[in-house]
Amino acid sequence: MDPYQLIVNRDLIRSEISEDIKNYFPKYIDFFNLVISKFIGNHHNWKEDMHPIFEEIGMTDYAIIKSLNCIRRNYTSVTQGDPNQIFKSVYLHFGLIFDDIEHMSRNILRLKSDFNLLNLPEQLKMDKKNVIDKYSKWFDDKYTLALNEYIQTGKRTFPPSNMKKSINIFLKKEPALKRKYKSISGKIRQYRNIFVHNPRVDIFVYTHREIPLEKTYHILLCPKKDTVEKYKLWSDMRLNYEKNKDDFANPISMIELDYREILSLLNNIYEYNIQEFKELFKTDMLKKYLVHYKRE
Repeated sequence: MDPYQLIVNRDLIRSEISEDIKNYFPKYIDFFNLVISKFIGNHHNWKEDMHPIFEEIGMTDYAIIKSLNCIRRNYTSVTQGDPNQIFKSVYLHFGLIFDDIEHMSRNILRLKSDFNLLNLPEQLKMDKKNVIDKYSKWFDDKYTLALNEYIQTGKRTFPPSNMKKSINIFLKKEPALKRKYKSISGKIRQYRNIFVHNPRVDIFVYTHREIPLEKTYHILLCPKKDTVEKYKLWSDMRLNYEKNKDDFANPISMIELDYREILSLLNNIYEYNIQEFKELFKTDMLKKYLVHYKRE
């Protein structure tokens, strides 16, 4: 069977796997064959007869590939005015991918906790003094700014979390990968949130005229991730483009760069997931699961 088809037991058909995913995210295929297929086994009723944590991992894996396929199929349709909101939809799906990565990592940690390989509540919780200190510092340093932001834009800024992020616990053994994930996901989510939570201009067309030659050029542009906060109005963009061209990018080109970077990151994360499951498959608890659910 061609592994790229990802057709298992007649009733599981995964979304089509494009060439860019084969080239830049091949660990998706490996994860399916080495992990997801073991959950499914040869059981004809696998969808209704599965441990809920494994089911959540499978659903999350499927959600990631659906978001990637949605982006790939639609991103080149970004055009003047973006009437179908393709650009915003692409960054919404980029953000969903990171939500799904963290959902999957949390469920792998839940498995390890169920198998007594770690104490997840102890790993995630913060002590009372630490929480109070964080909230107090946030109130002293940022509450007034947050209040003014809400008055100006309607955007609420929340205090820091009162528990540790599961993705940081999950990637604790790979600090370089954790830094890479934090950097890429942080930039994408911040950019996504600007457009999701504000009536912000994303795509605009700059009209350039060459008077002597009487030629007109229409340039499709969007603010870059590190400069987007400077451009809240159409007039901000039109009045400043000539002076600050480096603040802008072609939206389709920017999506392509972010897409490739996210595929590379996903490949690293899935490689790590596979190693985690290789250890889990050695445990007696997981072996008992496979027998109980008739997967072996």
